[in-house]
Amino acid sequence: MQQVFREAILKNYARQCPFVVYASPGSLELSGIFQRNNRRHEYKPGARGFIFAPFSSELKTLFLPLEQCDMLTTGTEKSEMEEDFDEIKLNSRQKEFHIRLVEQAIDHINSSELEKVVVSRKQNVSFTNFDLLELLLQLFTKNVNAFRYAWFHPKSGLWVGATPEVLLTVSNNQYKTMSLAGTRSANLKEQYDWTAKEYHEQQVVTDAIAHDLESFSETIDISEVRSSRAGSLEHLRTDIEGELRSGYSWWDLATTLHPTPAVCGSPKEEALDFVLKKEGYNREYYTGFFGPTAILEGQTDLYVNLRCMRIRDNIATIYAGGGITRDSDPTAEWEETCNKQQTMLKLLSQFL
Repeated sequence: MQQVFREAILKNYARQCPFVVYASPGSLELSGIFQRNNRRHEYKPGARGFIFAPFSSELKTLFLPLEQCDMLTTGTEKSEMEEDFDEIKLNSRQKEFHIRLVEQAIDHINSSELEKVVVSRKQNVSFTNFDLLELLLQLFTKNVNAFRYAWFHPKSGLWVGATPEVLLTVSNNQYKTMSLAGTRSANLKEQYDWTAKEYHEQQVVTDAIAHDLESFSETIDISEVRSSRAGSLEHLRTDIEGELRSGYSWWDLATTLHPTPAVCGSPKEEALDFVLKKEGYNREYYTGFFGPTAILEGQTDLYVNLRCMRIRDNIATIYAGGGITRDSDPTAEWEETCNKQQTMLKLLSQFL
């Protein structure tokens, strides 16, 4: 990471001016967008910049307009992830609450039209001797197959993550998205076959996304289901692509798709109502979406904010969740959230 890039990060962070640093999946090149002031900007159709949207409308969508920012690029080198790290100290009451939440979700599914609902939790982890640049070095040189980012805005705080899930890619009038659901360890020693529950969970997501896209599309092509690796985990994935009808933009698609069944549930309205009433906390920007808009001419790349954490006052809040269907096992769902937290915990290990 070049010195001028490091200095830009530290300068904006000290001045409380918004910035984002990000790297595309498979790339070791970092892009940085550094706003020259600390104002909050809203996205306007056609604007070039970087968008950061929350899970629900309770919070504002944030935007870094390229015309108000400086943009830098730099390179990094790939690093292997250390496997030795401290485990999160589990809170027994939090475990009991999450298991009960899953049980309530299953009961609701069995007594309503709800097919799937995604429930999540957050875990606070205290740390010392925090070094922002060192954290970012670890973030961007590991989990290279994910979209890695560090976002700061005085309205949202500092968020970092390495997400495996694309919400939407639009290049001119061609779009691509994915249906991602189901989770298992990628460790071959612990490998097992995908279950009927996991295939059903993933199919619910695929069907809902395809239905939402239908009215916007000239054509839609849906791939076969396959396994897709994300760090130490694997998921079931279906790729979906198509051609936009005249008169529609990426914003129309993104605001229709979000929140997808992969992070909310299906049917969307009933699932969202359950999440907001029962989950017990505000997700804020976790399971929202973000990405560069039209920085490369004609192309917008949006990702779902998963495998992420918010950092504030030497406390990292790590988020994780899972999709619940009538066949879910509450204890297994709790363990899945623990596994998903490990991506961010490994980044913090040097500060614990």
